[in-house]
Amino acid sequence: MLAYLEFVVEFAAPATCKQQLVNSDVLTYMATIEQLEEDGVLIKISVLDDAEVEKREIYVFPAVRSWIHDTLPGLQAFDPDDTPPLHQAWSVFRAFAIGDELEEVDEYRLMQPEENDVYELKSPDTRFYGWFVRPGIFIAVCADSMERVHTYNLASGYRGEVERARDNIDLDPPKYLAGASKEDVFSV
Repeated sequence: MLAYLEFVVEFAAPATCKQQLVNSDVLTYMATIEQLEEDGVLIKISVLDDAEVEKREIYVFPAVRSWIHDTLPGLQAFDPDDTPPLHQAWSVFRAFAIGDELEEVDEYRLMQPEENDVYELKSPDTRFYGWFVRPGIFIAVCADSMERVHTYNLASGYRGEVERARDNIDLDPPKYLAGASKEDVFSV
């Protein structure tokens, strides 16, 4: 429960500003995930208690962090018998981080066309769109509610946003696991 509260509280702090990673007049520089986190381009999600061992990592873009902080706490479950969407998201992030096997279709999916290597982590009421930069390391670019995604047919647009973000991020190559299988991306 402590990790759940820290998950909620962590997103109350203001986002850091994006800093220029490259002086293009001097050289071309590609950053590591750690450097992008240090510069505020990516934010690492921590949902585990100190006693739990992290086997996988989730990073988010600042817009996803803002959505988690500003929108997610106010969402209601589509099915009144489900837990609140905030708890659903925390549960999926926790299961991912501790290395649990996620259920295909219910908790994740490789979006079509598969060769674009864009994934959706999900719960009954939440959707997180991103890619795997290395085995067990997911970067979320977009987030929304299941209801909005289905009502306004937003999934393909979010897939496109992920592809553009992945192409434009100043990250050491390879930027993603191309053609990776479930075993590749969810390895621990």
